[in-house]
Amino acid sequence: MTAPRRGSTSLAAFQREWRALKGTSYEPAEVLHEVPLVVLFGPRQARRLFLVTKQALLSRIYEEALAFPPHWAIVQRQGLPSQMHVEEVGALSRRLQLPLHFIGDLAPFDLHVFLEYHRLARTRATRPTWRGISGRWLQLCRKLVGPEPFDVSIAQDMSPVERRHFAALQASAPWLEGALGSGPWNLLRAGKKLPLEAASGAGFYGDGFHRRLVRLLDASP
Repeated sequence: MTAPRRGSTSLAAFQREWRALKGTSYEPAEVLHEVPLVVLFGPRQARRLFLVTKQALLSRIYEEALAFPPHWAIVQRQGLPSQMHVEEVGALSRRLQLPLHFIGDLAPFDLHVFLEYHRLARTRATRPTWRGISGRWLQLCRKLVGPEPFDVSIAQDMSPVERRHFAALQASAPWLEGALGSGPWNLLRAGKKLPLEAASGAGFYGDGFHRRLVRLLDASP
């Protein structure tokens, strides 16, 4: 791993600060073991395996499409994983012989969640790839949002603690830029974030958005 840039906060240093924030409005720095890991299987042989952090996205897709693609397998769990969570998801990936596609908020916390699934994976084959919120997903949102600038009307400003969190991730794991792609990374670097709730929803993007999103995700390599 590349050394942190001079003047930047290391991830370890930020995590000490993060643990001291317990009880505040920021996401918890510890694994919440009471949060369930939910697995959904379609009626056909799985050809796509997704790890989704937010139930809200799945609910919106289901409300519009009334079903998930029959060849999707979906793991849903919010928050930081333990070694056991990562091993269970990895075992499912190996059993299905499918790569794991991660879908989470375009925000420092879910970026850290992605990093933990990557770091704790036993083998390279079970490390997740970032599939959302991706550059193509952002392009779809920008196309449909209307005349207002997307970064003003939809994307949200990071809080000061989120800015420090992203700076620590950027310094300690610079490979994340390549994993996300330039579009999502540049949004984060500008101090913006995009929760899944803001990157989905017919109220923002009109009827039919989630069907288009499903087709985009299904085309993942």
